[in-house]
Amino acid sequence: GRVLAFHHPRSLAALTTAQILDESDAGALLRERGGGALLLSSATSPAIHAFAQRSGVRLVAVPYAQQRRLEHKHIFHRLMQRAGLPLPPGASFVAGSAPPPELGGPLVLQEPESLGGEGTYFLEVGDIAGQVRALLSQGQLRAGRRYLLRRFIAGRALGITVFVAPGQIILSALREQCYRPRAAGEPRAAFLGVQWLASAALGARLRAR
Repeated sequence: GRVLAFHHPRSLAALTTAQILDESDAGALLRERGGGALLLSSATSPAIHAFAQRSGVRLVAVPYAQQRRLEHKHIFHRLMQRAGLPLPPGASFVAGSAPPPELGGPLVLQEPESLGGEGTYFLEVGDIAGQVRALLSQGQLRAGRRYLLRRFIAGRALGITVFVAPGQIILSALREQCYRPRAAGEPRAAFLGVQWLASAALGARLRAR
């Protein structure tokens, strides 16, 4: 099929998804081919929703406001608690105004609104309050902002996407989040991306669950 045509020469590497949609004939192409709907593999944004409205294209995605609520660490933590799902011990605290809670073991500190591995810091066993003060002095954390602190659970970081529609539930392939080994004393591990896994990578019992 025909590829997108851009209104002005641009480097794709420098464009966001919204800019690619806005600066090309994507809307016309979707209508021309009779699809009229767009299912993205990336996160949506207000700009992408605006493109869909302007172009008369149906966006097959969670509304942006709802997406941000589900991605908000505090809201999702409470959602897991209410649903009775297993999750690491955790609590929120305001940086710079109160000592962080004692949860035992190494900890993971997260900004309430962040994507992927962004805004995630690892705290070693020991002086947790001192490590938080160091992150504040480095400008990594913001005084007065509420953060989520949870116990670090050693293991593989696996993920899956669930698409829920009337009458059907579709699961994506399994993926593993990959990080470069973290140097001693570094609060953040470099996120390298995801590795897609075949279902055979899991044991039969886990696959059934």
